[in-house]
Amino acid sequence: MALLALGWLVLAGAAPAAAHNSLVSSFPAEGEVLESAPPQVELAFDADVSGVGLALVLTGPDGQPVALGRPAADGQRVTAPLSGAAAAGAYALDWRVVSADGHPVAGRLSFSVASGKPAPVGVQAAASAGAGDEQGWLSRNGGLLGVGGVAAVIVAYLAVDVARRRRSRAAEGTR
Repeated sequence: MALLALGWLVLAGAAPAAAHNSLVSSFPAEGEVLESAPPQVELAFDADVSGVGLALVLTGPDGQPVALGRPAADGQRVTAPLSGAAAAGAYALDWRVVSADGHPVAGRLSFSVASGKPAPVGVQAAASAGAGDEQGWLSRNGGLLGVGGVAAVIVAYLAVDVARRRRSRAAEGTR
């Protein structure tokens, strides 16, 4: 039991005191209605993000994923080209980034497209603030990483406990 408590302390002690990264602006902005499909999606954060663990999932009006090009992280900015056709209607962008402090941060933002025509190349609205819904798809499923960490601690505890009991029985048998 002490080993389990130690595992919890190690996991809890691994978190730095720094605040987690936050989304400060996006294009399209939360709730924005665009005349045509954007050429790309952009997210801007208050601190640098890592390219590792970066995920963007765009869901279209029909509830199906819309093809995005490979997302790229550059400092505090994440971009991904919209490579699929964009029909008129409501869209949801679920995002997940890993902060410079190593913590995953996820959210959701929604926007609409008035017509299915793509935007002319080079046309882009200014990014505006929108922190997004912290209960998006990636946020809900990102908790699996925490569950996996807890499961690993429990499995390690059980393995050590079984080994200790075997040694104890072996030692009793030699007396």
